Amino acid sequence: MKIAWRSIAMGTSYEAAAGAESSTIRAARSIVALSGLALVITVPFAMVSALPEMARQFKEVGNGAFVAQMVLALPVLAMLIGAPLGGWIADIIGIRRCLLTALLAYVAAGAICLVAPNLPVLIVARLLLGLCGAAAATMCTALTAEWYLGTERNRILGYAHAVVLIYNILMLVSGGWLVDHINWRAPSVFYFIGALTLAAAYLATRDQSGTRSVRQSHASVGSNQVRLWPLYLLSFLLAFGAAVPALQGPFLLSGAGVASSFARGLILVVTIVTGALASAAYAALRKRLHHSTLILVSSLTMGIGIALTGIRAGDIGLIVVGYIIGGIGYGLYIPVISAIVLDATPPDMRNRAVGLMNGAIMLATIGNPLVVSLLRRSFELPKALVVVGIALAFVGPVFVLFFRPGQRAVA
Repeated sequence: MKIAWRSIAMGTSYEAAAGAESSTIRAARSIVALSGLALVITVPFAMVSALPEMARQFKEVGNGAFVAQMVLALPVLAMLIGAPLGGWIADIIGIRRCLLTALLAYVAAGAICLVAPNLPVLIVARLLLGLCGAAAATMCTALTAEWYLGTERNRILGYAHAVVLIYNILMLVSGGWLVDHINWRAPSVFYFIGALTLAAAYLATRDQSGTRSVRQSHASVGSNQVRLWPLYLLSFLLAFGAAVPALQGPFLLSGAGVASSFARGLILVVTIVTGALASAAYAALRKRLHHSTLILVSSLTMGIGIALTGIRAGDIGLIVVGYIIGGIGYGLYIPVISAIVLDATPPDMRNRAVGLMNGAIMLATIGNPLVVSLLRRSFELPKALVVVGIALAFVGPVFVLFFRPGQRAVA
């Protein structure tokens, strides 16, 4: 489903409308536009620093590490539903009502996570977080497309990614401090970013009304779509590797003797920073390298990096080096695959293709703890990560050998 938003202010140019806005409304719109992606990313990332403590808390219900990882990852299932559902409901009741309701429920679910008395309540609250976060992010993106045009829109979208990076680092570093000094539930305070977004959305959409037109693509699924399925598989496999530092890293570092949640979070930040630098370098790299080469780089660096973290159990220095190397693939794989998908699809199939790619990436977050848990029946965690790393290192070469994507360089 593709939603097009049109302003009802006839005869008013974008520039004139922007000039007529108060500074408060402009600031509120900026907050809404910048925080949409952060609402989704915060759902899993807020609790990363608390994973080992959650595992000890839930060990009486079974495999504590697996339960904690699934509590972290299960909201991704709700996100798969929330994104399209948010757009559909917005068409029926209006974007303002839908967005404010989703944000209010998001804040309420975050507050419940902060005081959840038991595991079932925590799981239900986190599923609600995923559902409402994805719905709200979809509508924030729709409003961004309406409020900003051309260069300004591109600038806002770029700033939104920067906000996510900064907030991720804040969550990993200060989240560990909160766990060490308060309790494992304390990082749930990061979900109150939804309260800031709710207040801004209330102001920014107060006069929001408009007509909504829904256009569904009836294009047949031809050879283009068939060729994309290997890319969805590649997205899943590389996203599986990208999830290793967040989902397995706290346990790996805890087993290596890093007892402080703060210190574990600080070490995990290395991957995010390296990934951000790699993402920023993508455009320059693309001018010189084929997409096939960039897929090889993504796969090999991610695989080698993960393997290094487990090749010598307890070696903190080697783990950090592994995170630095793996961060290159972590930062490159999404822009590379996204560019290939967008180049390979006509406009009327693009939303569907990107949706399936994002779905594959979300599913990898669920699949990671399941697969690693199976491997740990035969190996300890460090050796299981060596197996995962070696397998990922072969993903890129095999894909390029059989599918040869993006063989032309951009001039």
